[in-house]
Amino acid sequence: MTIAEAAKVFGVSTKTIRRHIKDGKIPYVLVQGKYGEEYRILGLSQEQLKAVKSDDAAAAEEGIDSGKTEAAESAGAGDKASFAELNSKMALDIITDLQKTNLQLAAQLGAAQERIRELESQIRLLNAPKETGLSGLLRRLKNWLKV
Repeated sequence: MTIAEAAKVFGVSTKTIRRHIKDGKIPYVLVQGKYGEEYRILGLSQEQLKAVKSDDAAAAEEGIDSGKTEAAESAGAGDKASFAELNSKMALDIITDLQKTNLQLAAQLGAAQERIRELESQIRLLNAPKETGLSGLLRRLKNWLKV
């Protein structure tokens, strides 16, 4: 899940999520996005979720972070539902990212294999015996047609 999605689900600001990522309190992975690397938040336990919310409340009191939303004030059963939603959404995000990466790698592999074939045919032509005349021309033509 992205930083913005995590902030919305947790009921905190994106600044809080970024601060917790920097402090190592929130597990994350970096994935290749449209404009470079992006953070993806991994699954959080209930304790980590409560810590994020309590830290955000403390920061808001100190005037550090004023991006607190109404969702941060609700607790209990809402946390469990948002936690389950968070885990399923993260799983879908990870699967989608893996599928995109798989397609990109398959395309790169196909292009590399084609380039290898081209280079091998060029090497064969360079290593072919240098014969002059019609017999040499026919032999080179046969070798070229084998490719």
